Amino acid sequence: MRAFCIILVAITGLIISCQKEVTGDIDTPPVNPGNQKCLLTRIVQGTGIDDTVFLVKYDAQNRIRAIVDSAYEDSLTATFTGNNIYPDFIDDNYGDGISFTYNSKARVLVAAGGGNKSEMEYVSDTILSKATTYYPDPGWKVSRRYTFQSDSKGNLTSMQEFTSGNVLRGQTDFTYTDILNPFGGLIPYSFNNALGMDDVFPAFEFLYNSKYLVKSALRGGGGQIFTVSYQQNSNHQVISSKAVLKEISTGDVLFVVTRYYFYQCP
Repeated sequence: MRAFCIILVAITGLIISCQKEVTGDIDTPPVNPGNQKCLLTRIVQGTGIDDTVFLVKYDAQNRIRAIVDSAYEDSLTATFTGNNIYPDFIDDNYGDGISFTYNSKARVLVAAGGGNKSEMEYVSDTILSKATTYYPDPGWKVSRRYTFQSDSKGNLTSMQEFTSGNVLRGQTDFTYTDILNPFGGLIPYSFNNALGMDDVFPAFEFLYNSKYLVKSALRGGGGQIFTVSYQQNSNHQVISSKAVLKEISTGDVLFVVTRYYFYQCP
């Protein structure tokens, strides 16, 4: 499966903020904002030539049950327990599935599979405050530690990354558009970057519950800035995104990634 990966990590001085409990409307974002009867069914990365195309399939409850890479015929298939919003397990063609456990607010506590594991901590079971990632060596060894700050809307606004020995590696600060996040249901499928969706969500797995779409991500120290712009149709659905990574000091553009999104409406 073709994948696209951005690591938004900054090398900065020591920047540590205390996590404050925030309040507000932080319910799980809708999978299909705008016309709720329309379902996102196709994602195209690129401009139409030799592109990666993902086909999105749903179950009777309009939960994403499978995503198929039409170019490589890879598929990711979900298993749900009861009426869970998000899958308990996602399998692929190679047997490298990912298992998930959630808290009572449908926030991920543990995601493990494909040689990686992430553990999350929350304030009041809703606001992401800390995370730890692991790698097998054998057993699970700490790879990175993270701390987070969020705004009153539940959007992640700042992420600090530390080594396994708690030495700060960098900080990334996020700003947001006023466009509701339509991609929350996709995030479990891209935990190991299987969808390569980092061009839409830098730090994808940690933006799991952000209610709005990212506008920019600034690497600490002023080295690089990552910006995303979007187009919407008359139903207020996101139909395209364009991500740009630029060197701040020189203005040099390091890459540009475009995606197109298609919907099926009754």
